[in-house]
Amino acid sequence: MKADMENTSTYSSVLSQGGGETEVDDTTMAIRAYDQAVKHACNQIRLYLLERIPNFRTLTDLKEKGWNNPAGDHHFAKQRRQADRCSEKQASYFFNMMRVAHRRSSTYAWHPGLFSIARWNTTPWLRLALSVPLDKGGHKALLRRHPSIDIEFIDITMLGADMGVASIPPAHPDTHEFLPQKLYAGDVFDLAICDGQVLRTHSRAAYRESREPARLTMTQLAISLEHMKPGGTMLVLLHKVESWKSVLILRTFCGFSDVKVFKPTRAHATRSSCYMVASNIQSQHEDAIRAIQRWKQLWKAATFGTEVEFGRLAVSLDPDVEDVLEDFGMRLVELGEEAWETQAHALAKAPFVRETRA
Repeated sequence: MKADMENTSTYSSVLSQGGGETEVDDTTMAIRAYDQAVKHACNQIRLYLLERIPNFRTLTDLKEKGWNNPAGDHHFAKQRRQADRCSEKQASYFFNMMRVAHRRSSTYAWHPGLFSIARWNTTPWLRLALSVPLDKGGHKALLRRHPSIDIEFIDITMLGADMGVASIPPAHPDTHEFLPQKLYAGDVFDLAICDGQVLRTHSRAAYRESREPARLTMTQLAISLEHMKPGGTMLVLLHKVESWKSVLILRTFCGFSDVKVFKPTRAHATRSSCYMVASNIQSQHEDAIRAIQRWKQLWKAATFGTEVEFGRLAVSLDPDVEDVLEDFGMRLVELGEEAWETQAHALAKAPFVRETRA
């Protein structure tokens, strides 16, 4: 994003709004510049797909119909409420939903958790699942206890030592919340499931709100790939195959693994979420090592830097969307077409879409 990066380096203290002048600080300008850069990339990807993929055009039309119907808002608001405050019955449903998704998307054994890693066919047989504690808004673990399964309730975004930060600044608002080293060089795994999401019920410091999605994504990806056994598999939850964030993740993993996109036809059908399944990962490949370094760099900026510093770094590290579409566009089409078709079929049958078509 060279052009967008240039825009972020020249901040104006005054913006013209409605004929008047309003002072805008560097932080606001940085946020706007970063948001505009991401919006531009997403728009270019969308136009690229609309021109080439009939299923994507159909899906886009169905989404617009759903957005224009208040019943659609009610449907997804209900889903969010259930996810935030689920009953025992609903928790069991989500648990089984994840199990089915993970089993169908990979030939490897399944292991649940907001973030989980596993080592198979070794002695001892080790599994590790990490999830947000209940008292901080996390979900109850329904996995049966077993001597070989290590379930820990921690906030993985606070694994500073694992993300390359040995010393935490004493003035940092979360200085006492950071966690000691969890994994070491010899800890390697065959499978990592990265389906952690930012929870609306998770209590956290105010400075983290806008950057929490980035912090969580970077932590999961960096730790998983760094400790992935060559030839292993990663299962990563994505939101919209065509989003700029998802495209960059898919493009990155295509450089050192075999990638496919899997969308459950039941639980995720009407949603834009899906899973990237990256198998035969060559974790020692130079592109993989660079990716880990980049994710850790972004996590550090999101955790210890200002909005200005994080925005500038994120834009400077992102490639130009035009270059991405030129070298990865057709591969993106191959990866996403089945997911778009699945969602289009599901939305066409959804009551809040059928009502608008009647």
